[in-house]
Amino acid sequence: MNDGEFMVNMGCGATPTPGYLNFDNSLALSLSRFPLLPGLLRVCRILPEDSGRWVGGLEEPVGYADAARRIPLPDLRHFVDRYLENGDGDEFMDKTCLAAPSCRGFKDRLRLLVVGHRHHLWMYDSRSLQALLESVGFSPVVPLAAGETTILDPGQLNLREREEGSLYMEAVR
Repeated sequence: MNDGEFMVNMGCGATPTPGYLNFDNSLALSLSRFPLLPGLLRVCRILPEDSGRWVGGLEEPVGYADAARRIPLPDLRHFVDRYLENGDGDEFMDKTCLAAPSCRGFKDRLRLLVVGHRHHLWMYDSRSLQALLESVGFSPVVPLAAGETTILDPGQLNLREREEGSLYMEAVR
């Protein structure tokens, strides 16, 4: 990278990447600004023990002109194929996270209030994601296999993160 350039990891989840600005809508990332609160929420069993440490802090939007975006997403095709093989609708709904979990009790309601819904509102296969990205002006849009990238220096970015059941796309706008 050149001076003044930086790498951004949007949707870092439980695995922030060293050397990147890591962003996610997870509870742990939001709470990283308040160092004592995550510990308290872990003790109360509202935040899981393995929620990790997070890099956060930028309040302003980050400019992305002519930036490459790497987009790893759950692959709808993978989960449909698996469902067609085993016929297990419960597994399909569980693995795709298409349904919001039910709230049973105060702890669940508090988690929903603080974190919001963490389920998927939409899913894509490679073809539909590529078409969407192209329709909003990304070009080129490149579908990739796990472990592949068009980014010249991805640093420590895990190019196989959530490999089972994921699709990977890189695009520039």
